[in-house]
Amino acid sequence: MRDKVFFGAIAVAILVLATGGWFVLFNSEGGTSGGGSGGGGSGGGGSSVEYVTDAAGREVQIPDDLSNGIVTVGSTGPLRFLSIFGVQDLVIEVDDGDATDPKNGRAYSYAYDFSNVATHPDNMLSAETVESIAQKNPSLVITQQSVYSGYRDLVDLLARTVTVIVINDQNVKNLYTADYKLADWYKQNVDIIGKALGMEIRAMEHVNSVEYINGTEYLWGVENIIADIRSLISESPSGVTYLAGVTFSGSNQLSTTFPVYLPLNLTGGNNAYTDSSTANKVDLSVEDAVGYISNSNKILIDPSSADMLSENNSQRVLEYIYGLNNDADPDNDIPLYVGIPIVWDSVNYDCILAASYYLIYLQYGTLTYEQMLEKIESVFVAFYQDRGHEVFDSMCQFFESKCSQYNSEMPLLSEVQVVLENGTYTIRALGA
Repeated sequence: MRDKVFFGAIAVAILVLATGGWFVLFNSEGGTSGGGSGGGGSGGGGSSVEYVTDAAGREVQIPDDLSNGIVTVGSTGPLRFLSIFGVQDLVIEVDDGDATDPKNGRAYSYAYDFSNVATHPDNMLSAETVESIAQKNPSLVITQQSVYSGYRDLVDLLARTVTVIVINDQNVKNLYTADYKLADWYKQNVDIIGKALGMEIRAMEHVNSVEYINGTEYLWGVENIIADIRSLISESPSGVTYLAGVTFSGSNQLSTTFPVYLPLNLTGGNNAYTDSSTANKVDLSVEDAVGYISNSNKILIDPSSADMLSENNSQRVLEYIYGLNNDADPDNDIPLYVGIPIVWDSVNYDCILAASYYLIYLQYGTLTYEQMLEKIESVFVAFYQDRGHEVFDSMCQFFESKCSQYNSEMPLLSEVQVVLENGTYTIRALGA
C-alpha cells in the first residue's frame, strides 16, 4: 500500500490540475490507501479494521457503514454484480448507460430502477468526474479492471478520499470452466463485493445454494443452476441453430451472429456458424448468412433487433426464410424462435442461464414449457431475490412494446413466422 504522511489532525489537501482549473481532494487523518475515510472509512471507538483484497490486488479497508451511498464506475460489471445484493437504495451514481435505455438486455433494470440516479460518462474517469464523486463523499465506489488500468492515476487519487474497490470486467465468452463449473473470476467478484458490503452470507448464497420448500427443490445459487442445466441434456441435441440479429454494441441486422453463444455451449447445442472468428460478433454477408441458415434446423432471433428488421440485410434474410417456409416443400421449413437477449453494454449472466433453459426445452424436450418458465423465474430470483419473481414478465412487456413500434411481433420464448406486408417482410407471432 502507498505510504501516507499526516500532519497531526490537519487534513492534507491534494491538488490536482483538472481541465478548466484546480480542485481539491481532502484526505483526513486515519485514511488508508485504497480505502479513504470518506463516508465509510474506519471510525473511532476502537472498532476493528477489516480489509478486502480486490481484483487489482489492492488491500482495501472495508467501510464501517454505507450511509453515504455507493457509486459505480464502468458498465461491464459493477452495477450488475452490485444488483445481486439488493442494495439499490444505496446507489447514488452510475454510468450513463446504466440509467438510460437499460432494458434491452439488462435484467437488473427490471428488478431495480436506476433511471433517476445521477450519472457520469461510461467506462471512464476524468478529473471532473473524480472531483464530482469526491464531493459527494460516498461510502463506497466500485469500478472495474479496465477503468483501473486505463485511468489508474485518477482511480488512485479518488481512493485517497473514498473507499474504492476494483472488480474483474465481465467476459462475454467466459462464465463457466471447461468442466462447467462457475468461473473463478465471477466468484471473486461476488466475494469482493460481499465483503465490502458486509454481506458475505448473501455472496455465498448467490454462488451455491439449494432450498427445499414443501418438497420442491429451488436453486438459488449460480453453480447449482449450471449443474441443473447440464443434468437436463439428453444424448444428442436437436439439430443446428442459427443465431440471428444478436445484440452487441447495439442492435444488429439478422445477418449478424455470435461465433460463441454461451447458452448454446452450456446446453451442448450446435452453432450454425462454423468459421474460426474469435470476435464477439460476426457481421456476415447475406450470402454467408443464408448459407448458414440453409444448414440449420432452427433460427433463434434476438428481439432487440426489432429496430433493424427494415434494413437491407435483414430484409434479404427474411425474404429467404419466407421463401423456404412458404414453398410447396414442408421438409425444408426452418422454424423461428424468439430468445432472451443476453448482451446489452456487455453480457448479462442471468439472461444466459434463462436462455439456456429455453434451449433445453427446444433441443431436448426434457422440460415442459411450464417447467421451463419456473426454472427461468428461479434464475432471476437467484440474482435479484424477491424482486426476481416479476423480471421475466416485465421483460416480456417491454419487448412487446418495443417490437410494436417497429411493426413486428416477437413474444419472448415463442415460435414466430415471417410475413410479407405491403412489400415489406416482418415477423409476426405464429398464427397471427
